[in-house]
Amino acid sequence: MSFRSIAAGLVVSAVLAGCAGAGANLQRPVPVADLNKTHAIGVFSSIGDTVNGRLVGLTAFGNESFTAWTPQWGIDRDAAVEATRLLATTARWRITPLERTTFATAPLQDGGAPSPALWDAAARQGDDTLVVLAPDVYDDYPFFPGGVGLYEHAIPTQRSGCVYAAFSVHVYDVATRRELAWEWGGNAPCGFGQKAELPFRKTLDAYAPPEQALLRKRIAERVGDGLDYALVRLGMVRARPATDFRSPAPAAPDFPRTSPLP
Repeated sequence: MSFRSIAAGLVVSAVLAGCAGAGANLQRPVPVADLNKTHAIGVFSSIGDTVNGRLVGLTAFGNESFTAWTPQWGIDRDAAVEATRLLATTARWRITPLERTTFATAPLQDGGAPSPALWDAAARQGDDTLVVLAPDVYDDYPFFPGGVGLYEHAIPTQRSGCVYAAFSVHVYDVATRRELAWEWGGNAPCGFGQKAELPFRKTLDAYAPPEQALLRKRIAERVGDGLDYALVRLGMVRARPATDFRSPAPAAPDFPRTSPLP
C-alpha cells in the first residue's frame, strides 16, 4: 500500500471521528500563515537507495523486473542536496539536510510519517519546518514502484521507455508534528512515449559502467525536476522557465494507466 493510500485512510478515519478540520485536502500550497512563520527547514529524503527495473509486456507473461541495492549512488543524499538548493533560492530560510545515515533507527514510520527519531533530529538542529521526500506510488500510474528506476513498455510493434522517479514531497510543522501540505514529485513519474534511451535488461549488473553512469545521471535529473515541480506547487520556490528543465516533460501516455503486473 502506498504512502498516499495510508494517508488518505487516516484522513477518512479522522473525519469519521469528528475531528475539527479533518478531511481537508492537503495536496495544496503550504498555507501562507505557516510560510510566514518559517525560519529554519530541515530536509530529509527517503526516496531510497535501490534502483527498480520494470519491463511491461502486452500480457503479464511478458513482464520482467529487477531491484538493485545502490547505496554507493547516493540517491537520497543528492535528492536532499537538490531540495536544499532549490529552497535556498528564496533566501528566506535556513535550510539544512538531515543525513539518512545518521539515524540508528528507521527515520520514517510504516506508511511514511516521520518517526520520533526524525522529529527529535529536526528539533535538535533548530528546525521549525520539516520537508520529507518519500517514495510513493502514483494513483494513476500504479505500475511504477515507489522510488526510482528504469521502465520500459513493450508491445510487438513498439517499445518505449524512460528513467522514472515516483515520490511525493511532504511539509510538516515540527512543533505540532502536523502535516501542512504535500505534492507529487512531478505530474507523472516520467515522460511517456519516448524511445528508451537505455533498454531494459534483467539485472543492473548487465549494464556496462557507462550505461550505469548515464542511468544514475538521468535519475538525478528526474528527481531534480520532480522536486522543482513539487516545491513550486507547494509555494516554497518560484517557477522557472520550462526550457530550464533537464529531463523530458511528461506527455500523454501511449498505453493504458492499468498495470498488467501481477
